[in-house]
Amino acid sequence: SSIKGRDRIVIANSDGGEGKRENIVIDCGIIVWAAGTKPIQLTENIMSNIDHVCDEKGFDTLPSSLSYGGRVAVDKWQRVIGAPAGSMFAIGDASGTVGEGTTRLPQTAQVAAQQGAYLARLLNRGYDLKGIEFDSSSSRRQNDALTNSDDLLFLGAPFQHDANESDMMEKHRLRRRVKAKPFAFLNLGQLAYTGGGEALSQVQIGDKKLFSKAGSVGFLLWKSVYIVKQVSTKTRLLVLFDWFKTKVFGRDVTRM
Repeated sequence: SSIKGRDRIVIANSDGGEGKRENIVIDCGIIVWAAGTKPIQLTENIMSNIDHVCDEKGFDTLPSSLSYGGRVAVDKWQRVIGAPAGSMFAIGDASGTVGEGTTRLPQTAQVAAQQGAYLARLLNRGYDLKGIEFDSSSSRRQNDALTNSDDLLFLGAPFQHDANESDMMEKHRLRRRVKAKPFAFLNLGQLAYTGGGEALSQVQIGDKKLFSKAGSVGFLLWKSVYIVKQVSTKTRLLVLFDWFKTKVFGRDVTRM
């Protein structure tokens, strides 16, 4: 399909009969393009494989039926539902949290960044991501717990066994959280560049809105956040130099 001018859309149609290709022309006054998002093939393959494994295990509910928008179904701790216990995680717009007390999160980089930091904390603090509670003195109980975990669709909260065994130093390091808290998204606001040196910005902490700005002030705030979110001093300097170069000489169109 293609747009011809401001008032005509041409749709390529291969159903013209005898292999002939026909074009359908639609005349219109205003053309509005609203493109949606579609899961990539990797996400679809993951969901299909997990469903196949769960079906073989005899689960009445398949993970794909719990998800929405083609996202990979995850629990409150970002573990992929239906995957081997504690072995697979998904974050960002490829994942969708399901289960009691969960809400749909926006498909933004802010959510993905917070989920990534949360998952890193779980790994660094040594939680057992299988969500298994057992007596470490009994190897038999450990084996039974590991076996039973593969037969569950929803797992328990990640558990820190060292802290549970009266290790005061470990408890202090984990702030006495033997069981990991579920991921909680903290909305810090929204920023949107509208072009022409202007932007929309809304700064908030959770449900408490601090202020909203638009125009050149919003654009300055957008640039400030963009710089702060860079991963290193090197990238910050490169971005600032690129902005300065564009301001003085205009955009480089030689590679277009």
